[in-house]
Amino acid sequence: MSYGYLLGQMQWRWIVYFVAMVIQGDFFLGGILLGIAYLAEFLNKKFWRVLIQIFILFAVVIVFADIATMFVYQQRFSFSLVSGMFSTMNSVVGLYIVGFFLGVAAVFGVALLLSKVMRFGLRNHAILLLIGGSILFKLVPMPILHVSGGELPVENTFAQWVIDSYKLNLAEQNNDRSKNQTGAQTSDFSSFLTIEEQREADNEMNSWLRLARLYPESIFEDFPQERLINARNSKGELYYEEVLFEALKKNPELAFLYLDRYKDWKGHGDKSILRDMLEFAISQKPQLAYTYLKEYEELVDGNEKIAKPLLEKATELYQNKLNFGDLFSKKPARGNKKNLILVFFESASAVDSKRTGGLYDVFPWVDKISEAGVLFTNMFANGATSEMGHIATLMGVEPTFLGTSLDTGYERFSGVVEGLGSFFKNLGYKTHFVSTASLDFLNQRTFLKKVGFDTFWEDGYDEWKKYTFNAAPDMALYEKTLDVVNTQTSPYFIGLQTISSHTPYATPYGNTAEAAFRYMDQSFAKFYLKLKKTGFFENGILLVVGDHRKMTPLGGDEYRKWGPSAEARIVAFMIGSGIKAGEIDDRLYQQTDIFYSLMKEFGSGEVQVLDQSNDIFTQEITRNWAVKNFTIKQQAYAFNLSGDTGLVDIPKREFTEDAGMFDKKAITNYLYLGLKYQKNQNSDDISPSSQTGTKSQTVLISHRGEHSDTSENSYAAFWKASKYDAGAIEFDVTPTKDGKLVVFHGPKLYSTTCKQIQKDICQMTYEELKECKLSNGEDIWLLSSRLPKMKLLAPLLFLDMKIPENSACKDLKPQELFAQAKEIVMNNSMQEQVIFSSDNEELTSYFGKDSDVMTSVDANWKAASQLLPRGNYMYYMAPYQVFTPDVVLSLKMMKNRLGQKIIPIAYTVNDVGVFRRLKKLGVNYVMTDELLRLGEEDKK
Repeated sequence: MSYGYLLGQMQWRWIVYFVAMVIQGDFFLGGILLGIAYLAEFLNKKFWRVLIQIFILFAVVIVFADIATMFVYQQRFSFSLVSGMFSTMNSVVGLYIVGFFLGVAAVFGVALLLSKVMRFGLRNHAILLLIGGSILFKLVPMPILHVSGGELPVENTFAQWVIDSYKLNLAEQNNDRSKNQTGAQTSDFSSFLTIEEQREADNEMNSWLRLARLYPESIFEDFPQERLINARNSKGELYYEEVLFEALKKNPELAFLYLDRYKDWKGHGDKSILRDMLEFAISQKPQLAYTYLKEYEELVDGNEKIAKPLLEKATELYQNKLNFGDLFSKKPARGNKKNLILVFFESASAVDSKRTGGLYDVFPWVDKISEAGVLFTNMFANGATSEMGHIATLMGVEPTFLGTSLDTGYERFSGVVEGLGSFFKNLGYKTHFVSTASLDFLNQRTFLKKVGFDTFWEDGYDEWKKYTFNAAPDMALYEKTLDVVNTQTSPYFIGLQTISSHTPYATPYGNTAEAAFRYMDQSFAKFYLKLKKTGFFENGILLVVGDHRKMTPLGGDEYRKWGPSAEARIVAFMIGSGIKAGEIDDRLYQQTDIFYSLMKEFGSGEVQVLDQSNDIFTQEITRNWAVKNFTIKQQAYAFNLSGDTGLVDIPKREFTEDAGMFDKKAITNYLYLGLKYQKNQNSDDISPSSQTGTKSQTVLISHRGEHSDTSENSYAAFWKASKYDAGAIEFDVTPTKDGKLVVFHGPKLYSTTCKQIQKDICQMTYEELKECKLSNGEDIWLLSSRLPKMKLLAPLLFLDMKIPENSACKDLKPQELFAQAKEIVMNNSMQEQVIFSSDNEELTSYFGKDSDVMTSVDANWKAASQLLPRGNYMYYMAPYQVFTPDVVLSLKMMKNRLGQKIIPIAYTVNDVGVFRRLKKLGVNYVMTDELLRLGEEDKK
């Protein structure tokens, strides 16, 4: 760099200097060669003459190499330089090397021809003069320029002149950099990195950001970590502040709890980060400015105490009148007091309803029945799961992702106005909710009580056979609902959720999707006919809405018809008193519109509703867009009826992908203020780290799911583990003969209907394996199908890869299997939820090189102590016997390759005494088969 820079800045002076340096060294070598050749003339033996000619030939090549290297690399030739070329070779260096050796070959050929006719015609005294001149020129002291741009040794006046010019131009260069420091660093830094090194730099940055999101405390506990504060991305930019801010997004309180770690620390450029950290924390949670005032009121940044501006900022945030409540106003209600039955139709997708405009005739009876009322052909779900649909419809708020938590999304949401059940109760209604599945799942009962339901009907199905979620089929649900209707003597509001069309499919008609939806369709038709006979529709309304689109990939035809909005299109219709039959409403609605429409239709006087809500009764439209929230990201899709789609980053209040005409300000403000409102209602908002590793509680990892009364690695076991509040779920993945990854332990087909087969799973194709069932009747699922359905079951998922040891399966390569599993994880955006582990040494070693996903070491302590510091591992798992006080102490002091802490996991712990010992040692991640028992112990 310094040579190139000097050449550009010093022009002819540098050229003279450059040539002088080359001549000085190589002219001296030439003089030596000339002297040797002169002596060769006096030798009579041919052997010595040939040997000297070869020596001269070799020396000529070295001279050429030196000159070529100076011009290509701005360095003098050395064999260490040549070896360095090969060790750091990229495409450009490779091109230079090819050119270099082609040049050497050309010179070698010319020198060889010349050597054969080599004769000296110079007189003796001329030769002696040349030799003497080369020696004298070599004695002239010359400065040495270092490529790094370092010091220039002062040897003579000429050297001092070069130094002065160099420093002058270097000062100009630094002045330019100060104007645009980041840009200059980016250009200089990235130019020195190979493509692989750039990727590695960005992967390391992503690893730090992931750690900040999952375990923010670890970022501040060890600050300032040398590896982090000096780390740069592929553009040469420092990113330690970005990592600190990411940690504060999850837990802003850390800025105050760990003040001592950074308050006096000076970053690059001697810049304090104190004020930036505290301001950012307060922007996330203003009340912290008052809670921790004593901790920082005397701190000074520059010449000013920081307490006053921080308190002013907090006050400004509190006084900001632009909040979610400002989007609401009072509207006159219509007072149509009728009975209401609201049916959440599990996975009822628009694509399966011909009358809704879908491609398939899956619901012929439902389509026929909808002709008795109004059918909504453009109804959008606000989320992708049942609970998201319930939150939107029963609370009237967007089910925006609030952060992974041991507490479910149900418990953490709040409406600006009272929930739908409370609304009807205040009108004198009786409120009921009917379900054949347990309402303890995902704490649904707590949520339903919060929105105002008083009476729950989830028992009394003993005579019915149980299917998915250990629930009675939909017909049992409808029979129970009819019983409730027939016993009512006052106005009532009944909510009910169907189950039979939920995966994994299991119904009286069979265990396929076709059978499940056919049963759903026909059982609803029977319910409708029976409900009609009760006289319900004389003074009642039946409102049916899909909770979300079915959880299967979009088909090509479906995408071509509706584009990305197909992911949110659901079935919805309304039948009853005052509802015109045979009507098709093609206006745009979403699930939150149902909530506010019911308030305006049934309420009395004035009701507080969202201004931008569309009315399904009057067909009044105030908003031409709908949104669908992501399940594990604070993002949402925006759709309109023109087929446009936009992707919204909610915290940033911006469209990151914009493919249409939207009122961007209205949409981003609505979503951002809604998220802000929910966070304010949850002032004790839990970050992922405190959900999965609090100081007061252990993270209990359910070993292959809670399988005490069902099959291990089954969906039923995973669901039960979620019900018991597992902090994480561990499950096994093993390959089939044709390279498919299935959720099963293996190697044999134990605990299945094929347990008599003696083959290993790796010796069977997936088609052969499909004939086998788990002992509880479930299929053996592909990882690609099962993993997306596990997203909401636990904050963390430990994926244990089983690599076959059978020699007949040697074609199944561990790294290729890992690459396949990794692709599935990343395609489902679960790289911050899934942790890879394996007892295969080759694969474990390979894990350490990967920065895209989270990985762990599963090995004895001796092997682990060697692997952990050399890789990107985040966890170390081992049998509980391994964790002695010395091992735990060593782990606390150990860091991975990126300088990050290692989290210990003990398995398989089923004894309460062992559990207590591990807690005392500080091992907070425990894998167990006794989830319920250890959970009760942990709460003591």
